[in-house]
Amino acid sequence: MSSVGDESLSFENKKPSSIGSIILIVLTLAGIAGFTAYAIISSEDSNSILLETVYNQNVVLDTYWNEKFNNTLAKRVRVKVRMDSDNELTVKIGNADEPGFELPEDSEYFPRDSNSKDTKDGKKSYRVDLKQNGSFTIFRVQDGKDIDTIFDSVGHQLIVAQDYTQFATTLNSKYLYGMGQRRKELRYKGSGNYTTWPKDQFGTNDYGTPGNQLYGYHPMWLTYEKSQNYHVGLLKSTSALLTQIDEAQRMVFHVVGGNIVLKFFIGQGEPEKVIKSYHRYINGFGLHPFWAQGYHQCRWGYKSTAQMIKVLEEMAKINHPVESLWNDLDYMTNYQVFTLDTKNFKVDEMKQIVDRSTPQGVHWVPLVDIGIATQTKAEEIGNEFDIFLKSSVYNKESKPSNLEGCVWPGAVVFPDFNNPKTQTYWTNCSELMREQGMNPSGWWIDMNEMASFIPGERDTSKDEACYGANPPSPPPVKPEIDDRLWFPVLVTGFQPLAHKTVSLNAVHYGKEDGVLLKTPVKEQYFHSLNNLAEQIATHKTLQKFTNKTLTFSLTRGSIYGSGRYTALWTGDNIADWEFLRLGVSELLSFQFYGIPLVGNDLCGFAGNTNPELCARWLALGAWEPFARNHNDNESISQEPYAFTQEYVKSASVAAFQNRYSLLKWMYSLFVSSFEPDLGAGTGTIIQPIWWNNPQDDFAYQFEDSEFLFGNTFLVAPVLSKSQDPASEKTTINVYFPKGSWINCEDFKTIYTYKEKEVQKFTRGFNEQALSFQKEGTLVFRQVPQQRARLLDSKYSIYAFLNSDGLAVGQIMTLSNFDESDDNKVAAKCWTKGSNCIAIYTIKALDDNKFQISIKGQDAQTIFETITIQKVIINSKDQKLEFTINQEVTKAEEFIIPLAQNLRLQQQ
Repeated sequence: MSSVGDESLSFENKKPSSIGSIILIVLTLAGIAGFTAYAIISSEDSNSILLETVYNQNVVLDTYWNEKFNNTLAKRVRVKVRMDSDNELTVKIGNADEPGFELPEDSEYFPRDSNSKDTKDGKKSYRVDLKQNGSFTIFRVQDGKDIDTIFDSVGHQLIVAQDYTQFATTLNSKYLYGMGQRRKELRYKGSGNYTTWPKDQFGTNDYGTPGNQLYGYHPMWLTYEKSQNYHVGLLKSTSALLTQIDEAQRMVFHVVGGNIVLKFFIGQGEPEKVIKSYHRYINGFGLHPFWAQGYHQCRWGYKSTAQMIKVLEEMAKINHPVESLWNDLDYMTNYQVFTLDTKNFKVDEMKQIVDRSTPQGVHWVPLVDIGIATQTKAEEIGNEFDIFLKSSVYNKESKPSNLEGCVWPGAVVFPDFNNPKTQTYWTNCSELMREQGMNPSGWWIDMNEMASFIPGERDTSKDEACYGANPPSPPPVKPEIDDRLWFPVLVTGFQPLAHKTVSLNAVHYGKEDGVLLKTPVKEQYFHSLNNLAEQIATHKTLQKFTNKTLTFSLTRGSIYGSGRYTALWTGDNIADWEFLRLGVSELLSFQFYGIPLVGNDLCGFAGNTNPELCARWLALGAWEPFARNHNDNESISQEPYAFTQEYVKSASVAAFQNRYSLLKWMYSLFVSSFEPDLGAGTGTIIQPIWWNNPQDDFAYQFEDSEFLFGNTFLVAPVLSKSQDPASEKTTINVYFPKGSWINCEDFKTIYTYKEKEVQKFTRGFNEQALSFQKEGTLVFRQVPQQRARLLDSKYSIYAFLNSDGLAVGQIMTLSNFDESDDNKVAAKCWTKGSNCIAIYTIKALDDNKFQISIKGQDAQTIFETITIQKVIINSKDQKLEFTINQEVTKAEEFIIPLAQNLRLQQQ
C-alpha cells in the first residue's frame, strides 16, 4: 500500500468539550494525486468518542492476488475507533461506500457493550493514535505515559476487498493465548498459520498448518504484556479466518469477507478480571443442573437397552459413581434423528434405566444430529413448517427446494435455525421422541458445524448418491457450487470452504422476526452461527420438554456466546498419549472462551485405548469440569471395569469417589460466578498454573501439564507413558506455584514454592491424579455416593490455614440438590435478587481454638439447613480434627471446639 505520511489523530485522556460536537477535517495530501483523506472526531455522548479516517485505497497486488481481488477492492476504506469506556474500545475497518456484513450490536444473542461494568469517568487506561492511512496504534497508558502497546498496525499492509480483508499487528509479547478452536499447546510458540472455520474434523491436532482447526469459532486472544498487564482482543466476525502468528513479532489476519470489528478489553495485572469483562461482553455462561456435574458413561456401540443395563450393573459392582448413560447413533432407526430402534431399545427397559425414584436409576442423554433424514416423519413435519435451508444451486422447480447433504443416514436436510418457526419444529420433534418412549434429561447435539460428508450439497437433479464418513480424497469437485473462495492462504488446507459442509451460497431466512439476523444472509456468514442458533432452540425446547429452568445440552460446534446455552466436549480425539496431553490445554482454552463446563472424551474416542492410558485419562477426567467416558463403535470397551488389569478400576473409582466427595463444592464454583445484572456467569472454573503469579516465568513450562481447579487445588495428572510399564508406576515432576500447598491425600504433607525447583513424585497406575490444596483455602467434602442426587447435606470442612491463621471458602446453602429441585436451584441461586452462596472463614485463636464465621455472599443470601459434621484444620504444620455436628441455618459465628467458649452471634 502506498504511504500517506505520518499525519495522525491522537486521542488523549480528555473528554470532548460538548456533547454531540463534531469536527470535520478534510485533507488533500500533496504528492499523491487524487488521494483524499477525511478525519472525523465525533462525540456521541459525553463518554463516547470516535476517531475516524476515510481514504482512497491504493494497493499494488501481485498477479495472483490481482486476479482474485483487484476487481473487488474497495475504492475507499473507513477506519473508525470508538472509545466505549475507560478500559474498552472498538475498531471498525471496512468499505466506506458499500456496507459489508456485520453482526448487530443490539441483539440479545450477540456480544453487547451494554453488558459492560467498566467505568466511564474519562481516566482511560489507553491512548489511540489513528493515522490518515488507516493504520493505528493502541497504547497502554499509566500516569499519563505510554507504557506498552496493545495493538499496532503501523507498517503492516491493510487490504479491503469484497470477500477479503487483511490487517496485522506487531506483537510485543511472547505470551499469546486463544484464537480457537484447535487442539494444541496452550500458548503460541514459534511461527505458524492457524485457521478458524467450524469444520467436522476427526482426530486432528494443530501445529500451525492450515486446515487443522476444529469445530468452534473463537477469534479472541489473551496477551500478557511486557508491562505485566493483560488485555483481551476479539475479532467480532463470523468469516473464515487464517491467522499468521510469528512469535513476539507479528500477527496477520486474513479474513474471508465482512466488515472488521475489533473489540479490546484493557485489563490490569489480574487475568481473571479481564476475562470476566470479555465474558460479560459475550453474554456470559449459563448454569447446568447439578446432575450434569457427575460422571457420564457413553459409547458408540451400546446397541441395546439390555447392554446399557449391564453397564450399570457392572459399574455398581465396583462402586463407581455414574450419573447418566448416553447413546450415540445406535438407538436410532437407520441413524435417523428422532426415531427409536424399538427392537433393540425396549421401551420398558428404557423406563427402568431412567427410573430415578430408585437409587439405581440414571439420566439418559441421546445424540441429536442437526441433519434430518429425508423421507422421515421429522422431514415431513419440517416441510409443513417450511423451515429447511434452501438450495441455491440445484432447483428442480421454480420454487426453491431443500438443500440436501449427506450424513450418517444418507440424504439429509438441515433446519434453518434463523427461521422462528424452527423453534416450534424443534420442540415438536422432541415430542416425537416422547411418543416413542424416549425420555431424555438432556440432548447431545452433534455435527452442528453444519457437517456434511459431501462438499456443498447433493445434486438432486441427478439423484447424486451419498457416500459415508470417509469421502474420496480429494473429494469430487463441483464447479457449479460457488463456495466463495478457494482461499489463497488455504483456510481449510487444500480444500474449498464448502468442504464437508453446505454450500456457502445457501440463503438463510431473513425477516424482521429472524432469530439471530433480521435480513437475508448467505451461509458464508451464517456458517459459524449455525451451532449457536441450534443451541438456543435446544435450550428452549428442553425447558419445555423437561419443565425445568436449568437445561443440559452438550455441543461440538461453538462460537462466542454459546456458553450461555450449552456445555461442550472437545470432539473426536484419539486414544493416544499426545491427545491426552493436549486435552489439558483444550480445557483451559475454553475457560477463556466462556464455556467452562468442558471435557474431553476420556480414554480417547477413536482407536483402541490401553489400560495404562485409560487409567491416567480417567484420573485426569475426575478433575475435568465435564467428565464423560466415550469411544467409538470399532474400538474395545473402555468402561473402568472392562480391563483385566485391576489398576484401571482402582484408579477410576478412587478418582471419581474423590470427585463426588467434592461435587457440591465444585458446583458452587459455577453458582457463585453468577452476575445478577447479566443473568449469567463469568470467569474461569479451572486456571493455568501461572494465573495468580504471571511474573513467575518458570511456571509457563508447566502450563500444559498442571492446572488450578477453582483457584484452590493444584492438579498434577500423569500425562506420559511410563518408562517402566512393568513397575506399574510413573515418575513426574511437579512445580508448585507461589505459596504453600498441602497434599490432599493425607492433609498433612506441605510443599512450598521454591524458585525454579520441582518435586518428583512416583504414581502407581492404580492411583488418582495428584492434588494439593492451596494455603488460605477451605473446601467442603462429603461421603461420596453413586449418584449425585443421593448426596446429603452433611459436610466436613478441610481448611489449610495460611501464615496469618486464616482460610476462606464457600458452599451452597441449599439442603437439597435433588433433580426435582432444579427449578429451586435456579430460583434461589441463579436469579436476580436471590443468592445461595455462604462464605466461611476460619481464623486461628489461641490454644488451638478456631473461630468459624459464616456470612452470605450478599444481603439476599437464603440459608437452608446444612450440617457441618467435622472440621479438619492444618495450622502451623499441625493437623487437627474436630467433630462438631453443627447445624447451620443462618449467618453466624462460633468457636471450636464447641465444648469450650461457645459463642453464637447472628450477623
